[in-house]
Amino acid sequence: MPKVADQIFPYTTDAIGASFTRACKLLGIDDLRFHDLRHDGVSRLFELGLNIPKVASNSGHRSWTSLKRYTHLRQTGDKYDGWKWLTEVTRKDPALKLVQHGQFPRRRRSQRTAGRDH
Repeated sequence: MPKVADQIFPYTTDAIGASFTRACKLLGIDDLRFHDLRHDGVSRLFELGLNIPKVASNSGHRSWTSLKRYTHLRQTGDKYDGWKWLTEVTRKDPALKLVQHGQFPRRRRSQRTAGRDH
């Protein structure tokens, strides 16, 4: 694929945020903000057992002070209970059903390295 811009993805952060807001409105989700995804992702990394430096390298946090707000972990119950749109979206795609239930499909090494120059 020829490089036509300095960016990997040709979208601005404002465009992505606006699309996310429109999608939430369309799906009737009124209590989710784009930043919540970052918060949730960082929390999941801690739950997976990654240490502070590893999580910080993924999230871009430079200090423990700003990162520690993400450490209230291991909530009980289904955090997505009542999100009726999740069932509707995943109903159509079997791969998404696996992700919804925490069963991430593994890719074979040949799939992970396809297209790489060695």
